Amino acid sequence: MIKVDNKVNFHVLGGNEMLKSFLKEKLHSSFPRSQINLIEDQILRLPFNCGEKNHCVICVYPKMSRDNITYIVSLRRKYPELMLVCLTEPAHTLPKVIFDKIDADVMYSVDENITGLIRSIISSLSSNKSHVSINNKSNVPLNTPLTQKENEVLSLLGMGMSNKEIANMTEKASSTVKVQLRAIYKKLGVNSRSGAILCKEALHKSAEIT
Repeated sequence: MIKVDNKVNFHVLGGNEMLKSFLKEKLHSSFPRSQINLIEDQILRLPFNCGEKNHCVICVYPKMSRDNITYIVSLRRKYPELMLVCLTEPAHTLPKVIFDKIDADVMYSVDENITGLIRSIISSLSSNKSHVSINNKSNVPLNTPLTQKENEVLSLLGMGMSNKEIANMTEKASSTVKVQLRAIYKKLGVNSRSGAILCKEALHKSAEIT
């Protein structure tokens, strides 16, 4: 196990208590001089001078939701100096726009070995906001002629976002999102949001099998 002398104040958020406890144990082993706080109510309270010390927030969200994204983005805006780590689903299942919005120092997949996460945190601490991304592959292309932007919209749609929320996330007008959705429906051969989501899931399963 890696051990470093850095003194860091870790704040671990998320609803998966088992994974958070496991992560706390590993952090204690690697950062013996550090303090690890498990946040239960999902409300992070940091001291006013948090930017002057090493504070690292680790968001444990095995399945990223729109509420998770909104909360992480608000953390980044409120505490720009904070080291932000996201332990979430594999990168290739998330649209690139989410990575851009979250602006995390480390994005790490729950499917990867925890030692790699520790190494990424150490690397980011030493390089001061290096934006490390493990297993950060581009979207797995669907077996349809969707553009990159359409793939992003379809992924956000699959997360249950409304047209307005998709527009805010992609920084487009709602009318533009509607046009993109119509194009997506046509290419997938469906006529509804639910049909597009089902088609997306079926195509992803097909891609995993092949």
